Amino acid sequence: MPVEPGLLDTNLIVYALTGEPAPLAGRATKLLREAESGRVSLVVPVAVVAEAVYVLGGRHFGFDRIRMMRALCGLLRTPGVVCDDLDAVLDALAAYALDGIDFVDGYLGARATAAGSCVWTFNRRHFEGRARLGELPA
Repeated sequence: MPVEPGLLDTNLIVYALTGEPAPLAGRATKLLREAESGRVSLVVPVAVVAEAVYVLGGRHFGFDRIRMMRALCGLLRTPGVVCDDLDAVLDALAAYALDGIDFVDGYLGARATAAGSCVWTFNRRHFEGRARLGELPA
C-alpha cells in the first residue's frame, strides 16, 4: 500500500535534533523512525530547512554551523524523508557551515548554478565563485 506523504513542520525537526522538550522530542524521533521504516513519508520544504537553520542557530539552542550542517544533512538523508531540491539544500548547508554565508544565499547560489541562471543581488561577495552574477543597471 502506498504511503501518503505529509509535510514536516520545523518544530518536529528542532525537537528531534535537540532532544527538547523531552516528551515532544521522543514523539518527533518516533515519527522519524516511522519514516525510516517506510510507514510514513515526510516532505521537508526548503522554507522549513531555512527556518530550522534560524531556530537551531539562535540563542536558545546555539548550534554552531558545523553541528547544524551535520544534524540537518543527516536528517534530510534519512530514508522516508524527502527534501525539496535536496542537492541545492545540501550545497547550501555546506556553504553555510564551511564558508560562513547565509543559508538562503547558499541556496540561491546552488539553485542558480544548477539552473544555469544568475543571481541578482547587491550582496555580491556571498556569490562570487559560487554562482554567476547578473549585471545590475547603473
